[in-house]
Amino acid sequence: MSFNTYKPPTLNFNDTFESLIEENQRELIDGWAYMFKTCVFDKIDELPFEVLYSNNRNSRPCCPVKILIAADILKHQFNSSDKAIIRNIMFNIEYQYALGLTSCRNVPISERSLSRFRRAILNYLNATGIDLLEPIERLLLQNYIEKLESIERLLLQNYIEKLNINKETKKTDDYVAKSPTRIKKT
Repeated sequence: MSFNTYKPPTLNFNDTFESLIEENQRELIDGWAYMFKTCVFDKIDELPFEVLYSNNRNSRPCCPVKILIAADILKHQFNSSDKAIIRNIMFNIEYQYALGLTSCRNVPISERSLSRFRRAILNYLNATGIDLLEPIERLLLQNYIEKLESIERLLLQNYIEKLNINKETKKTDDYVAKSPTRIKKT
């Protein structure tokens, strides 16, 4: 198989995202699929994986590496089997959106292509000692940390705004000063 990079499909009348009503499009964008597409799928660099494929450009092209990696990540994220992830990609618009496949009529991935891809990565690691997935794992971890930090900042900002606390004021420990009470002897 020859190396094939992901090329976003051209928009067509059969696009499942575009066929949704505006409210459902917003709902999809507010969900996990949009975050996955922008923070994971769009950032996967396919070129390091070219070494796994034939130099013969006349051979059959492979499934784009981005789709294979992203499908495998989703498989582990949702604790699915290969069969279940392929089925979800075929019939679930969230999975299609996350993998940039809303305009595709045929899903360009199969259980066999996933298992062969994993085997090729493992064989390459054993032969060369180079883990092709390591940069992607670092990228995912970095994105995850950045998202957590931005969420923490947002939560803290919301907390400060809700409590109407002046940002220059520093909050001390939960120290409650009580006025001394006098007990009268009777």
